[in-house]
Amino acid sequence: MLTMKIALVFDEWRNLQGKPLHGIKPELYFGAFHSGTTFPGEIELPLDLEEELTENMNNGFIPVFWIGKP
Repeated sequence: MLTMKIALVFDEWRNLQGKPLHGIKPELYFGAFHSGTTFPGEIELPLDLEEELTENMNNGFIPVFWIGKP
């Protein structure tokens, strides 16, 4: 396993059905979590996956992740 430093970039708030909350809960967009807010983070990856991820990012592809509570 390899620990890879990453930037977690917040995209938007969505409901449980995956629909954006724009116009429904506008107060969510004025807090700390708004589009583009970036947080430092780390992920653990097997070495072969880290190489694949790094190569794709170096070729201009941006992976998009979201996080949820376990």
